Amino acid sequence: MIAVQKTVTDTWMQQPEVLGTAVSVNESGTPVLAVYVDRDAAKAGDVIRDLPKNVRGIDVQVHLTDKFRSMKGNPHGGGTSHTALQTPPIQLGTSGGWSKDLANGFCCGGTLGSLIQIGSTQYILSNYHVFESDIVPGGNNTVATTGDPIIQPGLIDVNCNVNGAQTVATL
Repeated sequence: MIAVQKTVTDTWMQQPEVLGTAVSVNESGTPVLAVYVDRDAAKAGDVIRDLPKNVRGIDVQVHLTDKFRSMKGNPHGGGTSHTALQTPPIQLGTSGGWSKDLANGFCCGGTLGSLIQIGSTQYILSNYHVFESDIVPGGNNTVATTGDPIIQPGLIDVNCNVNGAQTVATL
């Protein structure tokens, strides 16, 4: 899948209306190539019509979206520290992770990457290894379970002491 994505991304991204590509799944769980198109672009319709319906047998799924924006986070440039405890609502792109991520004697953390809202429910997105990669008992004999706290900042930034962090979501 990713190899197919790599064959089209450079060409598609030459169009200013295309904001990005990704490997995704459709509603039935089948892998697709996702293309993110700027909903406000004057020629968005033309770009969508010109995109292929599939590439090498893999369906192309178009998503109209707002432009992606990075959040300010450099503490030396006046932004919020990405490793310090923040006052809610937290800025995304900050340190965080599963509250019990102490596998194999190491405290861990990662990046709380982005915020998605579906209806009235908000979700924090991150990589699998940040939220739920402990699916077998590790050094702390604990596995990630639905409902476990997601904290900010991550354990690695609070000297492995969950009391130095705050719960910002649940797994």
